[in-house]
Amino acid sequence: MTPTTPAVAEPGGPRPPLAQNGSTPPTRPAEAPLDRARRILSGDVRPDDYLPVTAEVRRLTDREVEAGRANVRKAGYPDVDPAWAAEQIWINMLPVHHLNQHVAYLRDETGMIVLMTGLDEIGEMFRTLPPELWSGRVVTDYPSNDLFFL
Repeated sequence: MTPTTPAVAEPGGPRPPLAQNGSTPPTRPAEAPLDRARRILSGDVRPDDYLPVTAEVRRLTDREVEAGRANVRKAGYPDVDPAWAAEQIWINMLPVHHLNQHVAYLRDETGMIVLMTGLDEIGEMFRTLPPELWSGRVVTDYPSNDLFFL
Protein backbone atom coordinates (compact mmCIF):
# COMPACT_ATOMS: atom_id res chain seq x y z
CA MET A 1 0.00 0.00 0.00
CA THR A 2 1.32 3.44 -0.97
CA PRO A 3 1.02 6.22 1.59
CA THR A 4 -1.12 9.11 0.43
CA THR A 5 -0.52 12.77 1.04
CA PRO A 6 -3.45 14.60 2.57
CA ALA A 7 -4.92 17.40 0.46
CA VAL A 8 -3.50 20.74 1.54
CA ALA A 9 -5.29 23.97 0.71
CA GLU A 10 -3.27 26.35 -1.44
CA PRO A 11 -2.57 29.75 0.08
CA GLY A 12 -4.82 32.32 -1.57
CA GLY A 13 -7.36 29.77 -2.77
CA PRO A 14 -7.39 27.05 -5.39
CA ARG A 15 -4.98 27.23 -8.32
CA PRO A 16 -6.05 27.00 -11.95
CA PRO A 17 -5.44 23.63 -13.58
CA LEU A 18 -1.91 22.97 -14.82
CA ALA A 19 -1.04 22.40 -18.45
CA GLN A 20 0.80 19.24 -19.43
CA ASN A 21 4.17 20.93 -18.98
CA GLY A 22 3.29 21.90 -15.41
CA SER A 23 2.76 25.62 -16.10
CA THR A 24 -0.47 27.51 -15.57
CA PRO A 25 -2.16 28.12 -18.94
CA PRO A 26 -3.01 31.75 -19.77
CA THR A 27 -6.64 32.75 -19.37
CA ARG A 28 -6.67 33.99 -22.96
CA PRO A 29 -4.09 33.13 -25.60
CA ALA A 30 -1.54 35.87 -26.15
CA GLU A 31 -2.22 37.90 -29.25
CA ALA A 32 0.71 38.73 -31.50
CA PRO A 33 1.23 42.52 -31.63
CA LEU A 34 0.72 42.76 -35.40
CA ASP A 35 -2.48 40.65 -35.20
CA ARG A 36 -3.73 42.87 -32.38
CA ALA A 37 -3.02 46.04 -34.38
CA ARG A 38 -4.79 44.58 -37.44
CA ARG A 39 -7.82 43.60 -35.31
CA ILE A 40 -8.11 47.06 -33.74
CA LEU A 41 -7.60 48.93 -37.01
CA SER A 42 -10.24 46.70 -38.62
CA GLY A 43 -12.76 47.89 -36.02
CA ASP A 44 -12.71 45.07 -33.45
CA VAL A 45 -11.89 47.20 -30.41
CA ARG A 46 -12.24 45.69 -26.94
CA PRO A 47 -12.49 47.58 -23.65
CA ASP A 48 -9.13 46.23 -22.44
CA ASP A 49 -7.41 47.65 -25.56
CA TYR A 50 -7.63 51.17 -24.09
CA LEU A 51 -4.91 52.60 -21.88
CA PRO A 52 -6.19 53.02 -18.34
CA VAL A 53 -6.45 56.47 -16.79
CA THR A 54 -4.41 55.66 -13.68
CA ALA A 55 -4.10 57.58 -10.44
CA GLU A 56 -0.67 58.73 -11.63
CA VAL A 57 -2.17 60.17 -14.83
CA ARG A 58 -4.85 61.96 -12.81
CA ARG A 59 -2.33 63.34 -10.29
CA LEU A 60 -0.10 64.70 -13.03
CA THR A 61 -3.07 66.19 -14.89
CA ASP A 62 -4.51 67.81 -11.75
CA ARG A 63 -1.11 69.34 -10.96
CA GLU A 64 -0.75 70.75 -14.49
CA VAL A 65 -4.29 72.13 -14.60
CA GLU A 66 -3.82 73.83 -11.22
CA ALA A 67 -0.52 75.36 -12.40
CA GLY A 68 -2.28 76.53 -15.57
CA ARG A 69 -5.09 78.05 -13.53
CA ALA A 70 -2.60 79.95 -11.37
CA ASN A 71 -0.83 81.34 -14.45
CA VAL A 72 -4.10 82.33 -16.13
CA ARG A 73 -5.36 84.09 -13.01
CA LYS A 74 -2.07 85.98 -12.66
CA ALA A 75 -2.65 87.25 -16.19
CA GLY A 76 -6.09 88.49 -15.16
CA TYR A 77 -8.31 85.86 -16.74
CA PRO A 78 -10.96 83.96 -14.77
CA ASP A 79 -9.96 80.37 -15.57
CA VAL A 80 -8.30 78.06 -18.07
CA ASP A 81 -10.16 76.98 -21.18
CA PRO A 82 -12.14 73.83 -20.21
CA ALA A 83 -11.15 72.19 -23.51
CA TRP A 84 -7.46 72.70 -22.63
CA ALA A 85 -7.98 71.23 -19.17
CA ALA A 86 -9.79 68.17 -20.60
CA GLU A 87 -7.03 67.63 -23.19
CA GLN A 88 -4.31 67.43 -20.52
CA ILE A 89 -5.35 63.94 -19.45
CA TRP A 90 -4.71 62.61 -22.97
CA ILE A 91 -1.42 64.47 -23.22
CA ASN A 92 -0.28 62.77 -20.00
CA MET A 93 -1.30 59.21 -20.92
CA LEU A 94 1.72 58.39 -23.10
CA PRO A 95 4.46 59.73 -20.80
CA VAL A 96 3.00 57.82 -17.85
CA HIS A 97 2.52 54.53 -19.72
CA HIS A 98 5.25 54.64 -22.41
CA LEU A 99 7.99 57.09 -21.45
CA ASN A 100 11.05 56.95 -23.74
CA GLN A 101 9.42 54.55 -26.20
CA HIS A 102 8.36 55.02 -29.80
CA VAL A 103 4.59 54.60 -29.81
CA ALA A 104 1.92 54.25 -32.52
CA TYR A 105 -1.56 54.92 -31.19
CA LEU A 106 -5.17 55.81 -31.93
CA ARG A 107 -7.45 58.15 -30.06
CA ASP A 108 -11.21 58.13 -30.17
CA GLU A 109 -14.09 59.43 -28.04
CA THR A 110 -13.57 56.54 -25.59
CA GLY A 111 -9.83 56.87 -25.00
CA MET A 112 -6.37 56.02 -26.29
CA ILE A 113 -5.18 52.71 -27.72
CA VAL A 114 -1.50 51.94 -28.19
CA LEU A 115 -1.18 49.78 -31.29
CA MET A 116 2.56 49.17 -31.27
CA THR A 117 5.71 50.23 -29.45
CA GLY A 118 9.28 50.21 -30.71
CA LEU A 119 10.60 51.95 -33.81
CA ASP A 120 11.30 48.74 -35.75
CA GLU A 121 7.96 47.22 -34.76
CA ILE A 122 6.04 50.33 -35.81
CA GLY A 123 7.85 50.36 -39.14
CA GLU A 124 6.97 46.71 -39.65
CA MET A 125 3.33 47.46 -38.87
CA PHE A 126 3.24 50.24 -41.47
CA ARG A 127 4.99 48.06 -44.08
CA THR A 128 2.80 45.01 -43.43
CA LEU A 129 -0.70 46.38 -42.92
CA PRO A 130 -2.57 47.94 -45.85
CA PRO A 131 -2.39 51.76 -45.78
CA GLU A 132 -6.19 52.03 -45.88
CA LEU A 133 -6.24 50.59 -42.34
CA TRP A 134 -3.86 53.11 -40.79
CA SER A 135 -3.36 56.12 -43.09
CA GLY A 136 -4.69 59.30 -41.49
CA ARG A 137 -5.66 57.45 -38.29
CA VAL A 138 -2.52 56.32 -36.53
CA VAL A 139 -0.38 58.83 -34.65
CA THR A 140 3.24 58.21 -33.70
CA ASP A 141 5.07 59.82 -30.82
CA TYR A 142 8.12 59.52 -28.58
CA PRO A 143 7.27 60.83 -25.09
CA SER A 144 10.52 61.62 -23.30
CA ASN A 145 11.80 63.24 -20.13
CA ASP A 146 12.95 66.16 -22.23
CA LEU A 147 9.34 67.16 -22.82
CA PHE A 148 7.47 65.96 -19.73
CA PHE A 149 8.30 66.33 -16.09
CA LEU A 150 6.75 63.56 -14.07
